[in-house]
Amino acid sequence: MIIVSGRGEKPHALKAIGEGAYDFLTKPVELEELKVVLKRAFYVAMLEREYEKAQTKLGEESFEGMLGTNAKIREVFSSVRKVATTDVPVLIAGRAGLERNS
Repeated sequence: MIIVSGRGEKPHALKAIGEGAYDFLTKPVELEELKVVLKRAFYVAMLEREYEKAQTKLGEESFEGMLGTNAKIREVFSSVRKVATTDVPVLIAGRAGLERNS
């Protein structure tokens, strides 16, 4: 939300932005200033959407702060989830080193 008001006092602007307005412009609004504010607002909104998508994707691909999209690591995450509710020691072992495609 962008507030356009004839009351340009600082307290009004601070209150509007403090309650969630993106910006505060005073009348008369200069068209070039409005264009800049709108472009910036759309850009920030796009970044926020991308951030939310990334957070959602990371949430699906992470486990207790560990990230992994590879099928093998997702199998490990699945195994850990299965035994996490038990009170027994568990050792997960695998091949050492990294596989590399040549």
